[in-house]
Formats: sequence, structure tokens, C-alpha cells
Amino acid sequence: MSDQAQPTPSSEPAKAIYLADYKAPGYTTEKTELHFEIRDGKTTVTSTLHVRRQDESANLLELMGEELVLVSVAVDGRMLSSNEYEQSARTLTIFGLQDQNQIQIVTEICPEENTALEGLYRSSSTYCTQCEAEGFRNITYYQDRPDVLAKFRTTIVADAQRYPNLLSNGNLVHEARLPDGRREVTWEDPFPKPSYLFALVAGDLVILEDTFTTMTGREVKLQIFSEGHNIGQCDYAMDVLKRSMRWDEERFGREYDLDIFMIVAVEDFNMGAMENKGLNVFNTSCVLASPDTATDEYSLSSEYSPDGAGRRVSRVAANARGSQTIGTLAGAATLMRAAYSSGDASTSQVVTAWVVRNYGVVVASDLLSAGDGGGFGNDWTPLHAAAFAVA
Repeated sequence: MSDQAQPTPSSEPAKAIYLADYKAPGYTTEKTELHFEIRDGKTTVTSTLHVRRQDESANLLELMGEELVLVSVAVDGRMLSSNEYEQSARTLTIFGLQDQNQIQIVTEICPEENTALEGLYRSSSTYCTQCEAEGFRNITYYQDRPDVLAKFRTTIVADAQRYPNLLSNGNLVHEARLPDGRREVTWEDPFPKPSYLFALVAGDLVILEDTFTTMTGREVKLQIFSEGHNIGQCDYAMDVLKRSMRWDEERFGREYDLDIFMIVAVEDFNMGAMENKGLNVFNTSCVLASPDTATDEYSLSSEYSPDGAGRRVSRVAANARGSQTIGTLAGAATLMRAAYSSGDASTSQVVTAWVVRNYGVVVASDLLSAGDGGGFGNDWTPLHAAAFAVA
């Protein structure tokens, strides 16, 4: 990135956000179209947002963004002048909007220099994203909040030889080889999701493939991507994935809704696991398992695997699938009841950890005290729930 185009640094500390101060946004984003041009040292992101007013008194839209170089802003095809929007170190505010508008924002980022590892970053030769909880705002200006759910269409352009794997959420709807030797792919997720579940991976990885037939007879393609020297230890993870998808159907009647489910397991991913819609990204420590390398890391029993690493993969898969199928507090209560009534300690621990992570220890302890803990009694506290979840 050139010296003339540098992101605006923030000298203001992040402000605490309290539930008591919650206010629904005046506008919501219903559809998001993203276009990534990945080149060494600079990635250009063009976002096209289809926004709709949901508060009749609203006429401005506040978008979050950090460490971004703003190139241009347009509304309904008209380029805005600098007095029609306001940019700060953390926000971009656009004025004078109507009931519905199409907003196009062009920004530049440098994933190679993203040492915060939030948003899009490059580690070794692979580009990955980490958007939970507020990383998406490091990619482009956006309503980066969990109460804004949009349908995403993502196009990625990168060097075809260096980055043969260009992945994002949803179904693959377009791919082409460009005249300059680069490759262009487009993914479309027809189901609304918050921005923290967005994912993108660009790299040169080896693929393990399989299929899963749903309860209505649809065939879903399953793919696990990893480094060449690790792909031989991904068979167990594939088996766990298929069994977890079947379990979702048999226990809850929930059928997977996309045509493909992908897992990326790489050594350079900064988090343990990120359960994005349709494209899970894991550190290899959460996925790899084989009889030659697995150790009895956990003492809890498991009906699926005699080795500790296998149990860990089972836990991560259950966490990932739970995040995508149980999206409400009522659903979390149902899942917790089912887990504890099964009598299996490992399953109960996975579910408790998932509820703690997504709803907090207070909610987890309330569900346990209300009877969702399978008869553990009414003396559960948040400390008890947290301790059990990480035991």
C-alpha cells in the first residue's frame, strides 16, 4: 500500500457498549455484494449494500470501519462529494438517504500487514478471515452488528496459480479464468446472516472430498482443505462431520440448507475454530487425528472414538454444527435438555460450552437451574456453568 494511501489511525479508545443503551438501527442492510481484488501488498474491496429504512425518522446510515483506506462512496450510482458523508477513525456516516438505496463503497486494505489478525489477514501463503466478533469492519465499512442480517454474494479475484482455492460462504455460482492469468469466482449465500459469520480463504491447499445425502434426498458436497502434509489426517474429521449432520436431522429435523459444506484446516489460523456459515475455518489442532498421532488428551468417555484427539474433533464439529442450526435461546434450551438427557458427559460438556460461548455463563446457569441440566438441581451458578464448560 502506498505512502499516500494509509488508513486513518484511531486515537480514541473503544467505547463500552451496554445492553441498556441498545437501539435498533434506522437502516438495515438486506443484501451485500462484495468484490475482492487480491494483489500483493494491497487488496481492493468493493462493497455494494442494498439498504432499507426501518425507522421512518432516519435519514443517515452509520457504518463501522477500522484500518481502512477509503477510496470512494457512491449512492444509487452517483459519486458522493466529501460534504455528503463524514468519516472518522471508526465510522463512516452517509447523509440524506431515502427509503431504499444502493450504496457502493471502495476501500483498500493490506492483509499482509494485518498483525491484529482481525478481518482479512495473510499468514504464510494463505489469506484467511476472522470476523467474530467485530472483525468484519476491518474489511470494509459495514453495519458490523449481529442484529443486521443480509444475504451475501462474494466475488474473489486472485492469481490462479498461487491461489487455486478461492473460498467463501454459500454456493459456488460462477468461476472463470481471466485474460491476465487470474481466476475469478463468485459465491452466493441465499440465507441472511450477520457479518461476523462471513468467511474468505485464498490459498493453495489439498482437498479431501465426500458427499452427504440429506433426509430429503439432496446430495451435499463435503470438502476439507488442508496443507498437503496434513490432509492424510483429515479422514476422521470428515466422518465426524457426516455423523453430526445426520444427528442434526435425526434429533432436530434440521436439514443442511446449502449445496456444499467446507472446512479449512490450516496451521496458520489464529483461532482454534470459527464456525462460519458453510465455511468452517479451523486450526489444524482441532481437526487432525490418526491412530499414529492421536493421544488420550481427554479422560471423558466418547461413544465415537477411543482416542483423545478424536473426541476433540467430535466436540469441535458439534460446536460448529450447533452454531449454524440452533440460533435462538429456545433452541439452546432444547439442545441442552437433549444433551443432558442423553446421559453422555462429553456431549453435555460440548453443549454447555457452546451455550456459555454464545449466551454467557449467566444464561447457561439459568438453563441448568431451570431443569435443562438433566436433574443437577437448582444450585447452579454462573461459576459452576463456566467451570463445567471448560473442564
